[in-house]
Amino acid sequence: MVATTHTPACSVLRNSARELDDYFGMPNILSMEGPEHRGLRKGIDQRFRPQAIASGFDELARPIARAYVERVRASGRCDATADLLEPISVRVIGDMLGFADVDDAVLQRWFRSLSAGMVNLAGDPDVAAEADRARAEIDADLRERIARLTVEPDGSALAHMIHDGLVGD
Repeated sequence: MVATTHTPACSVLRNSARELDDYFGMPNILSMEGPEHRGLRKGIDQRFRPQAIASGFDELARPIARAYVERVRASGRCDATADLLEPISVRVIGDMLGFADVDDAVLQRWFRSLSAGMVNLAGDPDVAAEADRARAEIDADLRERIARLTVEPDGSALAHMIHDGLVGD
């Protein structure tokens, strides 16, 4: 394991700023510093601090993990990453953020497409196009979701970000 400090980490992020901006929009928490970064982070921090996750994680994650384990048990075969680790983690984070109503396959496709776009060092136009499609779908979904959550908060992390989290220090 290699340890790093804030300065080299920021350097790597600045070198990747175009990709971050392209796939995560602006502003994004990954390419910001100072008061702006703290303001955005405040919208996320409370829900994703270790103690907050630990207190409700079993209640959220265990049923999701059980459902996936039952699916692979029924088939008699399993690719641990493709059938369990990735879909469980994407579903848990999706639900925590407020995307419980988005189909598993869609969430996983968004995750894979954006991830591939972020590491598309060869500049493959098909990979970039798929990442762009995923980003456009997410943007459209978020526009509708934010409009709804603005008037009807649902307790999700996204609702918290809208109502409580984007307050400056």
